[in-house]
Amino acid sequence: MKKNKKALITVFIIFGVLVAPHEGEFWPFSIFPMFSQAGNPWVRSHVRVVDYDENMINWKTVGADQLDGDVLSMVSLGVNQNDVSNFVSKTAEWNERALSNMRALLGEVTSREQIMIYKVTGSLHPEISDSVVISYQPYIFMSPEATILHPDLRGDLPR
Repeated sequence: MKKNKKALITVFIIFGVLVAPHEGEFWPFSIFPMFSQAGNPWVRSHVRVVDYDENMINWKTVGADQLDGDVLSMVSLGVNQNDVSNFVSKTAEWNERALSNMRALLGEVTSREQIMIYKVTGSLHPEISDSVVISYQPYIFMSPEATILHPDLRGDLPR
């Protein structure tokens, strides 16, 4: 019994020494989704500079090969990509204030460009085990003159 306690204490000490310098980022306890949420569906965002007439916006969900415009790098705006993704995925109720905050987050680019913010959803393919399905849902269109939320999300917002 004494040997078992000694072995158990030794294992805990070795484990503690290995985990301590990694600030908890040791595989079984990782906050990184690739380890802690592998296989679960995920939501991110994607922003593109587009050239649309506001009345001609296509709000249909598309694949990556059907996206219009050029990618807008968040790094070039000094914006953390995770902030935009969290804003898109975690905002439960879109209202004037939320849209105004999104516009402020993206800074001056909204005063000189037309941009489309996509909600990107990924999941494992239901029939092909080693494939991923990724879809791009147009979410918010912003131009110097307007901010337009996807019609299905508008609720009581003015059209």
